[in-house]
Amino acid sequence: MITRLKIFLFVLTFFQCVSFSQWDPSSVWCIVKVNYDKLSLFAFSNEWMARPIGSLFFITETKFITAHHCLQNLISPDEGYTKCKFIFVSSNGDIIQNYKLTALKPEYDLTIGEISEVGHKIYVWDLSNEYFENELVYNMGYPIKFIENRSIFKIKIENDIVLKDTIYIPVSTNTGNLLKDSSISINVEGVEIKKKKVIRTNYYTTKGYSGGPLISLENNEVIGFMFLTEFFKTNNPLEETFDYYKGKGMAIRIRDVIKFIDE
Repeated sequence: MITRLKIFLFVLTFFQCVSFSQWDPSSVWCIVKVNYDKLSLFAFSNEWMARPIGSLFFITETKFITAHHCLQNLISPDEGYTKCKFIFVSSNGDIIQNYKLTALKPEYDLTIGEISEVGHKIYVWDLSNEYFENELVYNMGYPIKFIENRSIFKIKIENDIVLKDTIYIPVSTNTGNLLKDSSISINVEGVEIKKKKVIRTNYYTTKGYSGGPLISLENNEVIGFMFLTEFFKTNNPLEETFDYYKGKGMAIRIRDVIKFIDE
């Protein structure tokens, strides 16, 4: 009886604290790398023409945040292609392809940008400096290993413009509690973090959530953005190959980067 009561209270609290609007497909966007102009008719590539590489979210109608490493090492085309570009896609198939990056802060794994297009349905997330240990949180994004086989990309490029036929990418969500903040120094994927405190979750995340928001369930405000995971070590070499990025989640704290966001 006690267990059922706890579950009921959790569900009740969840729906009281979280408005439904943030579950709209435009609340968190996927960064998609599009490769085009093949080197030859016989060019072979192990990569998709279009593939998800990370997540982003909006803090105004035009300003967005993502993780710096999502774009850092992926500016060149994949093997078999001469060109590539990055587009932003919501899980309802809406695409954004005209934007500029306005602030690059690799020391915090932070990229800030603005879009110049109109007509998109944007969910604006509120930011918060406040959170506490054991707080109930959730994060949203596009974990690559979970969505690769469920995504649909039917697109073509004309004059460097993406023309879509059908795009479908399912958004994913994790829920759990916060652990005590940790001070870390790490150099991975071109990102070097030196003695910075980060938010840690008690649940596992995976590659692709990077750049997406970490959100308090109490007030539905963003307290950080996902950037890397603690490495998952295993004695099984095959498992380690496929789950190299599996580990408890880490997020850059909004309180540490708000100064750049407000500039």
